Amino acid sequence: MHRTILVTLAAAGLLALTACGSHDDSPAAAASPARASAGPSSPTSPTAASVAPTEPVTTAEPRTADAVRHDALLAYTADEGGDFEGAYDYFTAATKRLISRADYARALRECIGSGTGNPVRVTNVRQEGAGFVVTVEVGGSPTSRTWVYEGGAWKQVPGPEAVRNFKKGAAAWAADERAQGHCSQ
Repeated sequence: MHRTILVTLAAAGLLALTACGSHDDSPAAAASPARASAGPSSPTSPTAASVAPTEPVTTAEPRTADAVRHDALLAYTADEGGDFEGAYDYFTAATKRLISRADYARALRECIGSGTGNPVRVTNVRQEGAGFVVTVEVGGSPTSRTWVYEGGAWKQVPGPEAVRNFKKGAAAWAADERAQGHCSQ
């Protein structure tokens, strides 16, 4: 995901720099083949006329233990740091159909505020089928989750308890967590 954004931004930057090239209104430039073929409603800059629109370039993440370890660390660090929207982006498409990005963040902010700040450490990554089981230690407590390769990136599959919570919606989920004494706010 982050690689896609960086590549897209880099391509956009290059396109902007190309479009900002010099503009030559001299008679010789006006007679150039690029300008002559541009037609009355086309851009008059030879550079702009020769640049075709492109689709964003996406780079798939490697299907390696190191790549999934990296993404798990980013996802859990985002969650613990209060970047709940960023952490949400690491969920599978099926998970995202259970709860919206805004509701996920809302429930966590109601319950734990701006994040716990707990240290995160990936302690184990083992391949299981086409995916990996990643064990992460958050504030000294280990938790394991399955990660699958989806859409060119590693995505987290939440555990059964999280799925039940997501299905409740933000308000009910936060209220239940608060009633069970799991919230710091």
